[in-house]
Order: sequence, then structure tokens, then C-alpha cells
Amino acid sequence: MSKKTKIAISSIVCFVIFVALVFIVTSLVMASVNDRSLVDEWKSWGTEVEEVIDDTDDTVNDEEQADTETDITEDDEVEVVDLQNIANNYSNVVIVA
Repeated sequence: MSKKTKIAISSIVCFVIFVALVFIVTSLVMASVNDRSLVDEWKSWGTEVEEVIDDTDDTVNDEEQADTETDITEDDEVEVVDLQNIANNYSNVVIVA
């Protein structure tokens, strides 16, 4: 094998070892902070906690909703135009994630 090939292989092996060490250290720190075992910490990474919101008080009957509906007035149309102008002003903004 040439010297360049040996350097490339050793670089890849070192990178894999580095990633493994970072993973283990992160796992141990997170397990310690959350007072869990290492395996329980790993299991918690795969689960998604779902919040249940009780919105039974916010429900509106169709009859009540029909009573509260209103027609669009000229003021509402002006508000829509203003929102469109605001959107046009920020059309050149680039979001970087």
C-alpha cells in the first residue's frame, strides 16, 4: 500500500473512533443529568413525548358559530392589503437553517 492510502485509512479510522467517543461521552453526560441508566437514556432518544391538550371548553356548537359569523367589511379588506404589503417587503429574506 502506498503512503497516501495508509494515511487515508488511518484518518477514517481515527474519525470513526472520535465520533464513537463523542457519542459515548454525550450519552453518559445526558444519562447523568437525567438520572437514568445509559440504556434508558438511549431508549428515550427514540421516543417522542406527546402533549395532550384538553380543549373541551373551547368547542363551539354550529348554532353558536353561525350566530357569531360576520360579513367582511372594508376595514377587513384594508387589513388584508396591509398584510400583503408586509409579505412583499420581506420577500427577499432568506431563512438559513
